[in-house]
Amino acid sequence: MNEVIPEIVISRTYKNGGVLTKEESESFPGLSVKQYPQGVPLATVVQGTSVTKNLGNYESVRTHVQVSMPCVVEEIRECYDAVQRFVEEKLSEQIAIIDIHRNSKK
Repeated sequence: MNEVIPEIVISRTYKNGGVLTKEESESFPGLSVKQYPQGVPLATVVQGTSVTKNLGNYESVRTHVQVSMPCVVEEIRECYDAVQRFVEEKLSEQIAIIDIHRNSKK
């Protein structure tokens, strides 16, 4: 089985008083994904989470991280655990970026 590394894109949307003021996104290689022989029944594990943080002065930023990964049915639990860890790690990184942005405006 070969493995492919999909590109992961994470975006941040900044708003002031509900009005969009800035959008940012970044992409990078993601989790390693196995390629299975044709005809093997696959399941798909999808895990995502979002957070909206108040930046003060009616400003907020929302970030969302989501991963969808194929796997064979026998590997669903392992795949879910890997995807969950990845999403939690990337969301923590995004929260740190948001906090840096918020603190730089003070």
